[in-house]
Amino acid sequence: CKYTTHLMLDAWAKQVGISGAWGRIFFLYGPHEHASRLVRSVASSLLRGEPALCSQGIQRRDFLHVQDVAEAFVKLLDSSATGAVNIASGTPLAVSDIVWRIADLVGRRDLIKLGAIPGAEKEPSLVYADVGRLKQEVGFAPRFDLDSGLAQTIEWIKQGNL
Repeated sequence: CKYTTHLMLDAWAKQVGISGAWGRIFFLYGPHEHASRLVRSVASSLLRGEPALCSQGIQRRDFLHVQDVAEAFVKLLDSSATGAVNIASGTPLAVSDIVWRIADLVGRRDLIKLGAIPGAEKEPSLVYADVGRLKQEVGFAPRFDLDSGLAQTIEWIKQGNL
């Protein structure tokens, strides 16, 4: 559906004589993340003093803080870039590394249970973006590194969002 919408946007933009860009989001995290998503579910479990049941975490993903995603879209709108532009960090990280970073920030490594749940069948082992156009044509650079983004997200969860 997303790809079809992208194609329709491109065709419509050409038909009416305007430029069109399509931001392709990869894996985002941050405040207001759904409770079942990786960062929030792990951090919430640890903050409640409950085990964080995880897959082995060997898959590598490209995560970007939600505020950086929003800023990338603003910059994309203000740019002359057209077509598909990847909105991501460009850096794949093992899911287990993200889980351990959350545990270190919360101080509860003892509650991490890697391998407690099965990984999704036929899940790709590596998903990350080429962010060359995002950097060069749009001029975007993330404000949050992983640790500061996770810390901000954990603080948001602590403020009544368990």
